[in-house]
Amino acid sequence: MTLLPLHAVAMVPVHVGDGSTWTPEAFRLRGTRLERFEPAVVAASLTAKDQVRFRQAVDNGELKQAQQLLHNVVGDRHVLDRIEVSPDSVREIGDAVANPLRAGRIHAFIRSGGRPFLPGSAVKGAIRTALLSARASSRLPALRQIAARADVRGGRWGRVSDQIQAELLGAGGRLETDADPFRFIRVADTLLPPEATRIEHVKNRRRDGRSNDMQMHFEALRAGTMFPLELRVDVDQAVRAARRDGHKAPGSPIAVNELLDAVDGFFRGRWAAEKQRFYARAPVRDLPSGRPSRYPILLRVGRFSHFESASIDGLRRGWSPQNRQDMDEGGTRAVVGSEHEPWGFGWLALFDGEDAARTFAAGLARAAAPAAGRRPGVSARTSRRATVDGEAVEVLDDKGSEVLVRWLDTRDTEWVSRHRLKVED
Repeated sequence: MTLLPLHAVAMVPVHVGDGSTWTPEAFRLRGTRLERFEPAVVAASLTAKDQVRFRQAVDNGELKQAQQLLHNVVGDRHVLDRIEVSPDSVREIGDAVANPLRAGRIHAFIRSGGRPFLPGSAVKGAIRTALLSARASSRLPALRQIAARADVRGGRWGRVSDQIQAELLGAGGRLETDADPFRFIRVADTLLPPEATRIEHVKNRRRDGRSNDMQMHFEALRAGTMFPLELRVDVDQAVRAARRDGHKAPGSPIAVNELLDAVDGFFRGRWAAEKQRFYARAPVRDLPSGRPSRYPILLRVGRFSHFESASIDGLRRGWSPQNRQDMDEGGTRAVVGSEHEPWGFGWLALFDGEDAARTFAAGLARAAAPAAGRRPGVSARTSRRATVDGEAVEVLDDKGSEVLVRWLDTRDTEWVSRHRLKVED
């Protein structure tokens, strides 16, 4: 068995969810942080008079009034999480909380024991796609014939997908758990570091660089976050299983080198294609070199990876519900950030050494800090150097007595008193 204790760095925001959402009856905004609480527990803290008012508001459908009653009595003992919120999301969520016609829904990161984690299954699914694509590259004519004989209109690939996977994984034309070589590949679930997530306002960016005004807010892993990722590949166990019963073992086990080369090759190809198609005229994060060593390896996981990163090169066929026709490339990307500095979702760089991963993560933070053409520490509003308590910041908003600043070393945002802000000539 080969154990690969890797170190992952999020190059951009990453979201992996389980369908859970939060609405304002379960959170409130305090400055640039979202405080999450359990509504039933907070409701029990209401005075007898306010409990009557709360029930009446709920019965009458006056949800904003009911939410406000809860928000007024939330104390530190009630707060389950405090999560940083991006400036765009602060404004939009604040408006939604106050507007009875808006839901103010936030899509949560998947949790275990109340803490965000990256499921190993999400990583394993991405790895599987890359391996299938690599093995398919030399057999595309035959595989295209299989696909051509199937009715996949409307994106209904299920049956033909199983057949193609069975062909590529050496399962003798059958796709059964016992014969699937991926049962000998394991990826552990990974708890993410404390305060590793942030609420982001997600936009849909077209190829011309313009974005629509969808109100989508997702809790995402912060760019620059580093965390461990453990991968196990047990070729020996697959060989032993074949000796015991050839029908209950893969015909073509997956070796470590084949797997790593497939993953990096596939996702570097997807990175290059997506950059050319959607970000050719916009600055995007530099892709780290994988030479002379194999690392870092590029991987993409989670929501907003888009169907191109979850399908086989040369056999890709998606479905456009708007145009009601097949497509092999999408026309939009989900992004965060500005029109001139958009970031996509899901990209991870995997390192075999902790020091290299830390250096890369620190470089991401430094690269993201100053806007293009400005010195680090120069305020976006004043074009002069600004600090708070001696730390370099960028001023995002100004309300007179308070200013919203972004710390250039950590990229965190915070409202601070104006007297703490020092603007240098």
